[in-house]
Amino acid sequence: MANRSRELKAYMDRRLERYQNASDRSYVRAQLAMLRRGVGKKPGDLPELWGILFGDLPEEFLSVSGEPTREEWAVYTALTLYALHQQGSEATGPEGCMHRPGRRLGAAARQLVTVEEEEERIARRLQMAATANGIAEAAQHLRGLVRLLRGGKIPLDYAQLAADLYNFQFPDGAARVRLAWGQDFYRQIRQTKEERMEQTYA
Repeated sequence: MANRSRELKAYMDRRLERYQNASDRSYVRAQLAMLRRGVGKKPGDLPELWGILFGDLPEEFLSVSGEPTREEWAVYTALTLYALHQQGSEATGPEGCMHRPGRRLGAAARQLVTVEEEEERIARRLQMAATANGIAEAAQHLRGLVRLLRGGKIPLDYAQLAADLYNFQFPDGAARVRLAWGQDFYRQIRQTKEERMEQTYA
């Protein structure tokens, strides 16, 4: 599981880097617009997305059973959420790209908390995704969180999200993902509170 998670993250890093470095901006915009149509759907449901999803997906990630693999679910969900997040911003170039390596979901969600009163509301949204019953339900809750991130222009590591969503589909993996998301969220909260105290008593 760990090796496959790393392979999947590396694949997503390469793919997102291609979007960011593409010279043809209109092509990237068209691809992302198509991907947004797939938000909330199941991998393979929309034939117009087959080429985008399956065109360069490694053979070992592909289903042979007629049901999407864990890899297909993870890549599809991360890509469609990235397209949703990217809406209204320019994907090519570092300034407008909403994929930010190293910005895990819990840390990104924390950036939404601009006043202390918002902490519980944002934490609840993250908890709903973390405790979802399966990948499809998790994707549904993540969609609302991504819309908030888009509104705040807060980027997210979508390669890491894909790896997290892959691991989330295993019982042991889901427990580790939940732990990481919670730690990242409250680590950032704690740091912010400590910084405020230091500023108050400086």
